Amino acid sequence: METVNVKITLGSSWFNNPPKVRVNIGDQVLFDGEIKDTVTIDESLDLDEQDHQLKITLYDKSKYDTRMVDGKIVEDTLIHIKTFEMEDIDLKQILSLNGEKFYYEHDTNGSAELKRHVLHDTLGCNGTATINFTSPFYIWLLENL
Repeated sequence: METVNVKITLGSSWFNNPPKVRVNIGDQVLFDGEIKDTVTIDESLDLDEQDHQLKITLYDKSKYDTRMVDGKIVEDTLIHIKTFEMEDIDLKQILSLNGEKFYYEHDTNGSAELKRHVLHDTLGCNGTATINFTSPFYIWLLENL
């Protein structure tokens, strides 16, 4: 077992209803609620030496949380990943580099089919950003940087 410090700062932009987000690693929920401004999650987690998934899920966004004019979005409800650190190492910059390990699956707010994209720093549709990593963390880090 290894203790890993995880620090995530999430921000939001919204106009109608604040976005709802759940952050978890496996079955351990680190945060579940509305994000009206900025939320920082700073946890020390005891993790078994195995594969793990950190998930950030945007949920309950409705068609009323996006305003369009002439087919263009003029106001929207979004979650922004402002910081993502593990063991005080900034990993936000590498999220978009590997679509197999870091991805965002969403339903385009109503579609029956899930779409999978490389994870960047914004969630705009109901869905889950997944960050796959392995413990021991430092070995994973060396293999993936």
